[in-house]
Amino acid sequence: MADDLANPIAFIAADDACGCEMIPRPAWLAPLSDPRNEPILMAAFQVFVDKGFAGATMLEIATCARVSKETIYDRFENKDGLFYALLAWAGRQTGVNAAEYTDAMIEADPIAALKRFGVATWLKMTRQEAIDITRVAFGEASRSLEVAVEFQNLVTASALEVLPRIAAALNAQGKARIDDPEAFYHGYIGLLKGCLHQSILLGAAPIQPEDEAEAWALRAMDRLLRAFS
Repeated sequence: MADDLANPIAFIAADDACGCEMIPRPAWLAPLSDPRNEPILMAAFQVFVDKGFAGATMLEIATCARVSKETIYDRFENKDGLFYALLAWAGRQTGVNAAEYTDAMIEADPIAALKRFGVATWLKMTRQEAIDITRVAFGEASRSLEVAVEFQNLVTASALEVLPRIAAALNAQGKARIDDPEAFYHGYIGLLKGCLHQSILLGAAPIQPEDEAEAWALRAMDRLLRAFS
């Protein structure tokens, strides 16, 4: 098992007694700086999704990760600490990488940058893993304001970094008139999500195939540009 803890592309092999399924490491998951924590966070993800925060136990997570409870407490202090680490981990993996949207790329074609960012955001926020962790976070938000604030900061970080620069470039090039950046941001979120994101979260609508999701996001970006033309 020592090799599994050191290997960031190992499978989580769970004991039958813990009730977890054996799951492959997601292809989209970037390795952690300390790969020893990855099986713990993947196991925590499974248990929190299956049982919720209140129903999850550190023993079950430790059993699924094939580590001792003492190891988890040593690295994450307690269940709250592990949950916050999981939110941060999942947020990094499901969020859009703002660093890809350089000033040069945005200024070259801000409309293309906006559409690319909208598509990337929608695809990542409707990935099954993102839907699962969002459901868990929403369930815990009523228990803890800190969880609500932390999760909101995670899911909005890339948009708050990229959208103001896109808006400035659109204005500078006369391709839009955005005199209220906050309204532009809220229009972006509202048009991108519509009612569909809530329906997916509730299980009332399926996750779209990638081509349908891309078309959905592009239509939303076109409507956004028309609203601020």
